[in-house]
Amino acid sequence: MSKERDVAASNRRHINLLCISLLIILIAAAYSNTLKAPFIFDDQVNIVDNMSIRHIWPPWSAFHVSPDTGITGRPFINFTLAVNYAISGDHVWSYHALNIIIHILAALTLWGIIRRTLANADKFDRYGASGTAWIALCCALLWALHPLQTQAVTYLSQRCESLMGLFFLMIFYCAIRGWQSTAHKRSWHLLAILSFILGAGCKEVIAAAPVLLFLFDWVFNKNSLKATFKSSSLLYAGLASGLVAEFLLIAAGGTSAAATDNHPFTLTGYWLTQPPVILHYIRLVFWPSSLVLDYGMDFTGMIETWPSLFIVIVLIIVSLWLLLKRKPAGFLMAWFFIILAPTSLYPLPDVAFEHRMYLPSIAIIILIISDLYKLGLFTSERFIPGADAQQAFLEKASQYTLLLLVLALAISTYTRNLYYQTDVSIWADNVIKRPLNGRAQNNLGNALYKAGKPVDALRHLQQGIHLMESQHAKVPPRAMVTAYINMGLTYLKLGEWKTAEYYLRKSLQIESNNVSTRTRARAHTNLGIALSMLGKNDEARLHFRQALSLDPDYADGHANYGVFAYMRGNPKDAVEHFQKALDLQPGHRDANYGMGMVMYQQRRYREARIYFQNVVAVKTNDVDARNMLIELDKAERPSGDH
Repeated sequence: MSKERDVAASNRRHINLLCISLLIILIAAAYSNTLKAPFIFDDQVNIVDNMSIRHIWPPWSAFHVSPDTGITGRPFINFTLAVNYAISGDHVWSYHALNIIIHILAALTLWGIIRRTLANADKFDRYGASGTAWIALCCALLWALHPLQTQAVTYLSQRCESLMGLFFLMIFYCAIRGWQSTAHKRSWHLLAILSFILGAGCKEVIAAAPVLLFLFDWVFNKNSLKATFKSSSLLYAGLASGLVAEFLLIAAGGTSAAATDNHPFTLTGYWLTQPPVILHYIRLVFWPSSLVLDYGMDFTGMIETWPSLFIVIVLIIVSLWLLLKRKPAGFLMAWFFIILAPTSLYPLPDVAFEHRMYLPSIAIIILIISDLYKLGLFTSERFIPGADAQQAFLEKASQYTLLLLVLALAISTYTRNLYYQTDVSIWADNVIKRPLNGRAQNNLGNALYKAGKPVDALRHLQQGIHLMESQHAKVPPRAMVTAYINMGLTYLKLGEWKTAEYYLRKSLQIESNNVSTRTRARAHTNLGIALSMLGKNDEARLHFRQALSLDPDYADGHANYGVFAYMRGNPKDAVEHFQKALDLQPGHRDANYGMGMVMYQQRRYREARIYFQNVVAVKTNDVDARNMLIELDKAERPSGDH
């Protein structure tokens, strides 16, 4: 008997190891093409311009988040970004690697939750430990490989969602381990509380975890309400304390949720946008077509909303009825609606984002797997005679169905990630699918400008501004400021200084508390460039200084002021600002080139060579820097040599 138990335990270990290996290998393969995907969208403000991640020592300094970022009140996210910066600086590979690792850990945690939940449920006893491991693997794989998750994994700023999701799942896993372990219950439940605290440092949606954990306990452990609290008093007391602390933080305005941009919605108006959004989310789980980075969805009035509203209300009523009957399906439906509740009930500038489905999609996928299994069971019992034949059919049908779904989803995820390979490709895809999204048009124009295609950029920037101005009441001021700055930059590139001045001045005329100091500094700096090209040097100098007064750590501001000073015959000021830019950003192209020119003018050829070589090291095809290296060769050559 002991030998049989040892064999069974060994088989379980082998099956578990195989499941874990499959999860790691398949997820890594599906996201293997993302390691070079560039910073996009809010990554600019959250990572590239985020000075608070530049230092990781002392460790607590990285927990202080700059108020200009979109991760205000999310200190643990800021800390992880600081770790990435310490590893790879502005190179994206370590950021993506950590996002993939987080997603893999979340999938493994989900697998553990489902496996242990099924193993503890009487109705699943007939599947045995190995059967529950395979069922859990099926659910975890389909969730992790679903292309709907790409926004939470590949878009780096949405580490807020995926890391919060990992800690959310860890709360459940640790709680379940505590319930299933007499000897280590206290330790596991303390880990669950710690997971909540860390999750609260990632995103506010973690507030849904204690509510759902209580419902899970009530549905699956079958205790009375009193017994539920009494059996896990430490766990619930710790989570309740953390929940109160998080609500106080949000109420005090210390999180990004409390500091959202201006939006055009009344509370009722925002609520009316959400039923069609929720149904759209559900559709994407079943058929993930037309995935986009930025929806820019407009306000939807009651006439368009009421059918969706009716369906959502019916679904909520059904979930409550099933929950009262302690049905697992009721808990899964509650999981979906409760996790979406914070972003569906609290008015936000953007009514829809796919990353918000990172955790809610788990419920739908488990329900799909459950229904597919029930369909297979019904089919085998109805059309196949004999219990053994029915079991064999069910096993083969399950294997083939899983294989097809895994392949389809993995290929779809890999393909979706191809759009993230460049700034231009992700925004071009967005514009094709949402051509009336002014912000997407503007971002495509900005991407084309950065790619050296200002003429192509201009068309999309003009279209974006036209769309945003026509929907002015629905566009956050921050988006309009950015659009005007991008237009000004493009006209600067085209040499149309007067038009550039017009748009840059326009960007500075928009009042908003949610426009970052970096954005304002960027506008002042580029207006200074336009004015200097128009010969308005005194006014240009004022704008350069205003930019650096607003943001002393703005490397581009120092570099451009350095160029201005150099062109006006003031090499001392030029060197001072070039050096400040290089202190902030050692690889800064214009600062290195400017320093090289000053050194060349002063006949300090050896130092000049170093700066021009720094430019070429960053951009190998930089014609100006290469020409200056040739000039240095000539200048250093003895006069008699030819």
